[in-house]
Amino acid sequence: MVDINKLLNKKSWSGKELGQLAIANLMLTYKRALETNSPATELTINPSDFAEMLKTLKTSKEKEIYNGYIAIYNWVTKTMQVTISQEQQAQLQFNKLFNIIKSAEIAEDIYDYFKKLPTVMTEKQYHNTVNKHKQKTPNKDFLDKNDDIAILKHNEFSNNVDKKTGCYIAPNIEKILEKLSLEGFLIDRDKNIRNIEDIRQTFTSSLYFLKAFNTCLDLIMSMYDIEEVKIAEAHVNFLENNVKALNNNINILHQRVSDTEYKNKELKEKKLTVLNNMIYPIDLKKTIVPKKRIEKTKQAMKNFRAFKEYNLSPVNLLCIYDPVAIEEELKSEREIR
Repeated sequence: MVDINKLLNKKSWSGKELGQLAIANLMLTYKRALETNSPATELTINPSDFAEMLKTLKTSKEKEIYNGYIAIYNWVTKTMQVTISQEQQAQLQFNKLFNIIKSAEIAEDIYDYFKKLPTVMTEKQYHNTVNKHKQKTPNKDFLDKNDDIAILKHNEFSNNVDKKTGCYIAPNIEKILEKLSLEGFLIDRDKNIRNIEDIRQTFTSSLYFLKAFNTCLDLIMSMYDIEEVKIAEAHVNFLENNVKALNNNINILHQRVSDTEYKNKELKEKKLTVLNNMIYPIDLKKTIVPKKRIEKTKQAMKNFRAFKEYNLSPVNLLCIYDPVAIEEELKSEREIR
């Protein structure tokens, strides 16, 4: 942790001290903007005072070291903005997947509700059914096996009664829930597969970027002794915990569909097809940052090179998501272990 008060009480400074002070000041200013109750000691440094402090740097070496820290300062400032955007993108894509699962769960609740409802008949329909039953099985009471019946009196729910037959017309629950339930994704299957895969890919890419950015901050903290950069960390744990909860809900939904007996036998098959091929759990292992890339970035960060040379930028070396290459690197790591 950079001791700002101690540094401010000095009369002269090294390039390292002023560089650390500039970055710490940036981070604490950012923290103060996020929190309303920041301690009074975490005040920003007056720019004019800092300009006077810079005048104490006498040698070119000290100035070069200071400029190296400023390169880190500029990189962190620029990349923080990208990170905020990536975090918003990850949350947006997660919400889309969450809403899909929630809608599917609601649809299953409605299916279950209608399954438990009694058989609905009009008075005319009931009497006709009872008479037919007596003719076929005169020695058995119709209600012995059909005691869960609701009879509509005359003129009740007239819109749901067939005018020709006088029979109750049950709502087509499958049709009503078509756009809400899992099987609805099969209506335009190819398009929906692409849409969901885009959501999954965008989320995975954003989460990987956030993990890689946090890894960069860890390297900066350890290599350049600036603990304050951790303030800029992305909220990876929050997102990962949400994904784990979502994956659990998907697994529960899969089991629920598997255990449910639908009147339409094809309905279960359709729902499971969607769960198996389209709406399956997110694999968080695909967002692990490969050790090989971390080591390469660490080497590039030495002597501030990664923050001065575009080709060695930590964003290029570590944060860009290449699913095929990353999977190969992670596979290689697992084989070594």
